[in-house]
Amino acid sequence: MLSAVALKALGGEIIGKLLPQSEEEIIRCHNMGVDVSKVLRMEDLVKGEDAIFAATGVTDGELLKGVQFKGSVGTTESLVIRAKSGTVRFVDGRHSLKKKPNLVIRP
Repeated sequence: MLSAVALKALGGEIIGKLLPQSEEEIIRCHNMGVDVSKVLRMEDLVKGEDAIFAATGVTDGELLKGVQFKGSVGTTESLVIRAKSGTVRFVDGRHSLKKKPNLVIRP
């Protein structure tokens, strides 16, 4: 579903079909009113006009840098896309680790 939001925000299209892996999943879909035989289109996956996609890099990748720790500061890089306006934003975050007393940083 997350990829559908990103595609809608960028003006793309997606179609797909659910493929339950067990009888339990089929029953769960049925209980939620989901027809597993139906081909799902963009409007089935992302309702409404104003979808927002947001992603923050955890590890370095092709699109976003991962979280960096430098002393008492953590930095993040995020991407936010709004479907309604077509706005694409890259957000550089600076986080004071001193103000996050419950944060555990593992090497």
